[in-house]
Amino acid sequence: MPSIVDLPTEILLHIANYLGPVDTANLKLTCSALLNIFSDEFYWKHYAQKYLNETFPPIYPKNSRYCWEWSLCEYMKECSTWSREQNDIRSISLNNIHCASIDAVQLSENSRLCMTGSRDRTLALWDTKSILKHNLNTPLSLRLNAHTGWIWDLHEDDGSTLYSASWDKTVKSWDIATNLTNLSTMNCCRTALSVVVTQCKLVAVGLYNGAMNLFDPATSRLIGSYNFHKKPIYEMATYENFIFTASQDRKLGIFDLRSWQAVTYKILRESLPLSLSVCSELLYVGDSWGNLHLFDSQTFKKKATYNLISVGKKRQITGIRHSVGSIILSSTDGYVRIYSLSNPPKLILEHNVGGEAISLDYKNQIIAVGKANNAFELMTHKRHQFLQ
Repeated sequence: MPSIVDLPTEILLHIANYLGPVDTANLKLTCSALLNIFSDEFYWKHYAQKYLNETFPPIYPKNSRYCWEWSLCEYMKECSTWSREQNDIRSISLNNIHCASIDAVQLSENSRLCMTGSRDRTLALWDTKSILKHNLNTPLSLRLNAHTGWIWDLHEDDGSTLYSASWDKTVKSWDIATNLTNLSTMNCCRTALSVVVTQCKLVAVGLYNGAMNLFDPATSRLIGSYNFHKKPIYEMATYENFIFTASQDRKLGIFDLRSWQAVTYKILRESLPLSLSVCSELLYVGDSWGNLHLFDSQTFKKKATYNLISVGKKRQITGIRHSVGSIILSSTDGYVRIYSLSNPPKLILEHNVGGEAISLDYKNQIIAVGKANNAFELMTHKRHQFLQ
C-alpha cells in the first residue's frame, strides 16, 4: 500500500511548509525516511528566511553549532504560548512581606524558587509553584536585616548559592538549600550596585564609583579592581569569557577575562543604559528613553535600535531577559511586555503589573517582577506544568 514516504521529496517539503516547524519536527520522528529528509539544517534555515514575516534570528548566527531546527521550534512555541488572551495568564502579586521597593528578583535555574531583595534590607525565599498554584503568600525563608543597607541586586549560581549586592558596601553569599544561610561576605569598600558570577566562577561586582571588583568566592579575596567607568555601574551581564557593563556615564563596557582588561566600549549619546541581556551573539540594552538597542556581542557593533515604549516620562526599560524565542521587558510605566525574538521585535503580550516594574527575571516561562510599591509579581500561562 502506498504511503506518504512514497511521495517525491519536493512534495513532502511543500506539505511541511503548511504544517509549521513544531509539527514538522514531530512528523520526522515517525519514520527513518522522514527523519532523513527533515534533519537537513538547510530546510529549517530556508523556512525561517522564507515563511516568517520577520527576521529570525535578529543577527545571522556565525556559530556553526547553531541548531536552526531547535531554535525555530522554540521561537514558534514562545510566540504561540504568549499570544493568548489576558485571561489565559496566571499572575499573583504579593505585598505582605517587604515594606520598601523590591529592587532585585531572581529565579532559580529550574524556576521552582524565587528570591527577592528589597530596600528594607530583607531577603526572602519563595516557592513559585506554591504561589502560582495554591496562592500561598508565606516565604520559605525570610532574612531580616540581611544587609545594613538597601539590597540592589541578586544573582543565583548553579542553583545552590545566592549573591546579594548592597548599599552597605558588601556582597554576601547565601546557601539556598539551607534557607539562605550566610556563607561569606565580600567587602567592596564602595556601594555595590550589581553582581554576576562568571563562567570561570569569579564574582564580579559593579560599584557606585564606576569600578568593577573581581572576587574569588571560595576565599572572599579581592582579585582585582578595574576602573573603566567614571560613574555608577547600574547593570552587569556575563557570557563565556566576557563581562558586559552598563553605567551612568552612558557607556557600555566589555571586560575580557582572558586579557584582564576592558577591550572596548560604546556610548549612548543621550539616554542612560539601564538593563542588559546577553546570550550567544545577541546583546540587548534597554535605556532610560524606552529604547531597546541590539548589539552583536561578538563584535560589539550596534545592529538596530527600537523605540518600544513612548508614554511620556515614565518609560524607562528597567529589565530585559531574552530566551531563544522571546524578549521580556519591564518598565516604569507599570507594564511587562513580551516580544518575539526577531528583527524588528513583534509585540506578543502586554501585561499591567499595577505599579512601576523595577526588576525582572525570566526562566522556563515564569516571569518574576519586583515593583516600587513594595510588591512582587509572578506570572505564567495557565498551561504551565506548575499549574497542572
